[in-house]
Amino acid sequence: MASRLVQEGGRRHDPKYIKSLYERQKRVNESIIDFVGQSIIPVGARVLDACAGPGGLASAGAIDKWWVVSNDLARQFALEVKEKFKGSVVVSSATDLPYANGSFDAVFYVYAINNILRVGRVISETERILGDGGVMVVSDPGPSVWMSEVLLYWAAGGYEKSIEYFQNKDYSYEDYAAFVAKEFLGVPDDELKAKIHQINARATTTQDKKSVPFRVRELLEELYLNNLFSKARENGFVLEKAGVGVTALGQKTSPSDEQVWLSLANIHPINADLEEYKSIIGRIMDLRKNPGLIPGVSEDMVRSPQRIVYPVLVFRKQIGEHSSAN
Repeated sequence: MASRLVQEGGRRHDPKYIKSLYERQKRVNESIIDFVGQSIIPVGARVLDACAGPGGLASAGAIDKWWVVSNDLARQFALEVKEKFKGSVVVSSATDLPYANGSFDAVFYVYAINNILRVGRVISETERILGDGGVMVVSDPGPSVWMSEVLLYWAAGGYEKSIEYFQNKDYSYEDYAAFVAKEFLGVPDDELKAKIHQINARATTTQDKKSVPFRVRELLEELYLNNLFSKARENGFVLEKAGVGVTALGQKTSPSDEQVWLSLANIHPINADLEEYKSIIGRIMDLRKNPGLIPGVSEDMVRSPQRIVYPVLVFRKQIGEHSSAN
């Protein structure tokens, strides 16, 4: 089921979708590269863009200072990168990477793990292909609205839309929910269902009930970040740097009129225990909900319908640390 979930998405062959994704990726990757900095990943480093999409790091100029391999499961995306940029391009799954142990100095997952879902497997593969002291960069906007909606109604016993979507699949929405709970969120499905029921039970007013989908998405994001941090620690990684990025694309009337704003709030670098990581997660959650608190974020950005708020997490593999966790 995992490979089928990863390969979902017929839009990969839609030229308009590819162009839009390329533009978003380019701007987000440019900002992430700047945030990470050369002090963490020096010039000449061997870097894997594990889910490059139609551009990824290559579109953001990373190939001018690093030796970059652009990797993606989608052949169409790989062809897009190969046609536009120099450097190596590989078609493979991030959960089964065809690289030797210790092949890279850094691995990037930009808008990736929230689509791959298999958090533990991805991180254990990353640990394997990184050399000692290697860097793992993770950045994505977290669980999708669609995922939140499916899980909300799954907890309530299902609903027509979710049943219709999964009618043409060879797995049910119950299978999907159980997979997401275990692999992506790191909790048993019955525990996840109980947590969603609690959110519903606390919604006693009309306004409360309207906010339930948002509360469920916040729950999923917190569980995802906890699982991500936990699996990183199990595999010998420590958090070296963290931040929250905001990207807002302006209303596009012509190519020259498209605007992008970005601001990153640096959260203090830390080699933390789990309790300290929880405070980092709490800070990320606060800034995700209230991006106006981030220095440099304008009211226009806050109100933009195309605003994206995403954490940027930089983990360092400890020297001599290895784990069999998945």
